[in-house]
Amino acid sequence: KKEFKKDPIMIAANHRGFLDPFLMVSTFYFKRVGIIATKELFNTKLKKALFTGFRAIYIDKDNVSIKTFKAVNETIKDGHSVGIFPEGTIVHDKDQEICEFKAGVIMMAMMAKTIIYPIYFAKRDHWWQRQRIYVGERFDILSYTDGKKPSGEKMAEIAEILRQKVIELHWC
Repeated sequence: KKEFKKDPIMIAANHRGFLDPFLMVSTFYFKRVGIIATKELFNTKLKKALFTGFRAIYIDKDNVSIKTFKAVNETIKDGHSVGIFPEGTIVHDKDQEICEFKAGVIMMAMMAKTIIYPIYFAKRDHWWQRQRIYVGERFDILSYTDGKKPSGEKMAEIAEILRQKVIELHWC
């Protein structure tokens, strides 16, 4: 907990269900965490008010804008942390553990000059079972880039390494 309190961070997690953003925020209750959320969650006044109150950052997955990256950067600059689900969607398939991570998470962390903490939400068979959440070691992107701006291919490789870190948490 001490380690997390110092600086703003990015939190990258697998996405199992609609409660995941709330679980992420409650796991890091001692930090201000804004969640990156898809535009469909802002389609009514009630939802918009709810997610804006939770400091959600709007993203249009079909037409990703630099505004989202700037909003993430500003959130980190303001001393808040950002939570993201790099799969880009909720994974309902019971056979598929974790989908491919989008490279945008790497670009966002690089632009904000922050580190990422991977977390894993374990699958529950029944709603009454306790939710297990595993938090991994810090993932410093700069150690994979040699201080240079990586190509799109290199960012996809780093995103895959991050995905593997989340998968490793499954076996803790």
